[in-house]
Amino acid sequence: MDLLAIGNITLDSVADVDRLPKPGRTALISRSRICYGGRGANVAVIVAKLGLTVDLASFVGDDFPEGYVRNLESNNINMSRVRKIKEAQSARIFAFKDCSQGMIYFLDPIAIPAKEKLPVSVNDLKNYRGVFIAPLDSDRHIGEFHDELLKLRNVFLSLGEEVYRKDCGLLRRFIRFPQYLFMNQQEFSEFTRILRIKSTRSLFKLAPRLLALAVTVGDEGSRAYTRRKSLSIPSVPSLKRTELGAGDAFVGGFIFSVLSGGSLLNSMRIGTVIASMAIEKDNVQSLDANWARIKKRYVLSFDELPDTWPRNSSNATISSHRSNSQAGYRQDQMRD
Repeated sequence: MDLLAIGNITLDSVADVDRLPKPGRTALISRSRICYGGRGANVAVIVAKLGLTVDLASFVGDDFPEGYVRNLESNNINMSRVRKIKEAQSARIFAFKDCSQGMIYFLDPIAIPAKEKLPVSVNDLKNYRGVFIAPLDSDRHIGEFHDELLKLRNVFLSLGEEVYRKDCGLLRRFIRFPQYLFMNQQEFSEFTRILRIKSTRSLFKLAPRLLALAVTVGDEGSRAYTRRKSLSIPSVPSLKRTELGAGDAFVGGFIFSVLSGGSLLNSMRIGTVIASMAIEKDNVQSLDANWARIKKRYVLSFDELPDTWPRNSSNATISSHRSNSQAGYRQDQMRD
């Protein structure tokens, strides 16, 4: 199996409003919809659409809709490690977007009883070429796997909102095991403030296994930091419909590239292109992963093909090149 994705699955209620109101004011909703989301599910779907095999490990409530199950299964997600909690409500996100694409979010998480264990054992982790973690109940689940994660290659961590909720000691513990760490600009600013990090050199001293930190900065693109250098990748123009899940799409594209043997530069670019295409949908899980479209956008943006591009691709979906991408896989992916 290529990837184990551990992270939340949510139902997203998204509403378009005329403005994001100040306290005491009212905004009018012009359109509302329910979308399939959650960082764990979004990343899993993107990576699977791009052609790799994915197991998703998470918790849902007994109200979890069959339509979402069918959506995940139709995207070749293995759901055997998703556990349903009786009498629990599935996690929900409430998002409000104004005409300038500004958004605010509210998360109603699933209540995970202390006795519930994630349906993944420590011994299971070694069966995957990569492990992606977006914390669910991070103090417990990351702690359970921490020692084994220190032994694995290709561990990807996206802390997300956990950055704002954890103290310095926990964050220091969490960043010891990943080779790849993802944040947006706001999370990175809070992260460096809590840990009192003054330079990327200080960060890499705290994270001895870390190969790269990728930071997305919205319309300004993204940046990557390694022990030796930094990279800046411009954003790719797109007909943006939503920013909800844009970072997840970037992470999914990045992980796909790394597990396919791509360099750091290539992985940042692939993540950027995939994010630009995903946000043209109301729901990033609706990404149309087609080689011809992705090739065209990549070349227009960066004037060259990615270093792991399958030479025989045409209008087939990316999943058709799986044998090509795996043939190019190497343990040491960090070419620059």
